Amino acid sequence: MTAGRKSLDERFDAWVIRHPHTPVLRELLRLPVVLWRLGLGPLVGRFEPRRGGPLVLLTVTGRSSGLPRHTPVIVHVVGGQTYVWCPYGGRSEWYRNLIANPLATVQSHRGTHVVRAASIEDDEAVEVVAALRRFDAPWLRSYLDAEGIADTPEDIVRNRQRLHVRRLDSTPEEGPPALKADLAWLWLVAAAVAAVSVRRRCRRPAQQSRATGDCSDEPPAAPRYGDRAGRRSCSAPPSASTRIDHRWAPVGRRRRRDLNPRWGLSPKPH
Repeated sequence: MTAGRKSLDERFDAWVIRHPHTPVLRELLRLPVVLWRLGLGPLVGRFEPRRGGPLVLLTVTGRSSGLPRHTPVIVHVVGGQTYVWCPYGGRSEWYRNLIANPLATVQSHRGTHVVRAASIEDDEAVEVVAALRRFDAPWLRSYLDAEGIADTPEDIVRNRQRLHVRRLDSTPEEGPPALKADLAWLWLVAAAVAAVSVRRRCRRPAQQSRATGDCSDEPPAAPRYGDRAGRRSCSAPPSASTRIDHRWAPVGRRRRRDLNPRWGLSPKPH
């Protein structure tokens, strides 16, 4: 069961590596960008896989348009250096933009800084691949098989340029503009809509009680002598269905003469 499940995972990883531009993957990659635009960047940047580095937002310059392009990536820290790995190979657009324009901007929960992407050396290749193996061994195995690279130190050093790994070195240069939280105002709109909805829900029971004449949450008290039967606790006018003929209401000694047959009155038949 375990071996079969692992084989299925490896098949899925191999399919994703060969088809990195599917609509589902694109939408999943856009989700962190949308959350960053909503002002949740510091919260999203705290996401860190169990054996990998933190999730950051990498801004590169388009090789054709010259416009800033944003994509979420996972960085790996090995020996005090920060590396970024493109698990989809050289067909990924952001990696091709990074090769054409090495200057990039990295946004994380710790802040924003500009980096310059550089190729890795021979001694770095083996250490980075070991870190990637700890991060996701099945994916790395499928990736190496797709690239035609044997999982040996000699073959890794020989094909280090095909690993699609870049070292991110900090630089004081000015990089592409970082992504701004331009959708944070939507939280104010959502809060205003929620406040209006809560206010309407609170006013709805009061309006219903006024329409039915039941404006008090307490049970009605027993009628006293001299009081009108069916007196309500609100000032709303009584409806036709709740109107009472007080001539036949047996309340008060002063009205008992209305029920005396000697006065020519008799109770109203039901």
